[in-house]
Amino acid sequence: MKRIWILSILWMAALACVPVSGINAPKNMEEPKTDEQLKAEYHLMKNNLSLATRENEVVKGENRMCKTEVGQLKEEVGGLKADLAALNKKYEQDMAVMNEKYGTLQTQFKTLEEQSNAKIQELTNLNTAAQTKLTEETLRFDKTLKAQQEASAAEKRSLEAAFALKTQEYESRLSVLTKELTEKEAALTTRNGELNQAKAQMENLQKNLTESQTKTAGLQKTIDEQQATVQSLQKTMDENQAAVAALQQALNERQATIAAMEKTIDEQKSTIGNLQKSIDAGKAVMDNTRAESDPAAEAAEQAPKP
Repeated sequence: MKRIWILSILWMAALACVPVSGINAPKNMEEPKTDEQLKAEYHLMKNNLSLATRENEVVKGENRMCKTEVGQLKEEVGGLKADLAALNKKYEQDMAVMNEKYGTLQTQFKTLEEQSNAKIQELTNLNTAAQTKLTEETLRFDKTLKAQQEASAAEKRSLEAAFALKTQEYESRLSVLTKELTEKEAALTTRNGELNQAKAQMENLQKNLTESQTKTAGLQKTIDEQQATVQSLQKTMDENQAAVAALQQALNERQATIAAMEKTIDEQKSTIGNLQKSIDAGKAVMDNTRAESDPAAEAAEQAPKP
């Protein structure tokens, strides 16, 4: 509708440019217009021409404003594209750093796991060897003690039999036998001391076994702490991935904003193109009107007067 109104104004402005002689020329033997009528029409067309000129200035001003807005939008789009490129670069750098940290953590975890397994195997072997040695020492001491007890019992029985059979004979040797008995008791005391020493060794072996079990428990605690550390690192990686997802969402929203701005720019370009077409059409109408007005004036002057 606005375009039709602009074309009407341009048409009236074109008519205002027609020479007065052409307008005053009679057509088809009609009555010529008076000077007052011609002046009125001339003033009307002049006013219409002024209106068309002002409207043209307004359109030009709007065109300049549109061009300025388009330039600003282009600058904003360029800035948004630069921001998007910077965000993409930062995202790639952050992902590379996180992947490197994740690989390092995996290597450390694997190394600690291998060391823990080796230490557990070593302590297990030591525990097995200690238990085997303790069992062997216990069997050996039990066998020695039993042999000593049997030997003592046999010797005692032999002495008792000899003492019963040879009481008369041994009375003369009582002091000697008493001395020998004392020596035998001393030997038995020595053997009992050896037995106590063997028991002390058994207690030491049991103590070593307990210490080995304590070390195994400490190593298991260390392994649990390392697993807790790995879980904490996994949680940190999950939080980093959530931050990356939020950053990707922000990038998507920024791209949607850029697309909307580009669509607005295209619409404004289309509007400017339509205005330019209207202006070109008005100019064409004016040119055609001027070209047609001159032959009509010449024909009117050459026509016979009544």
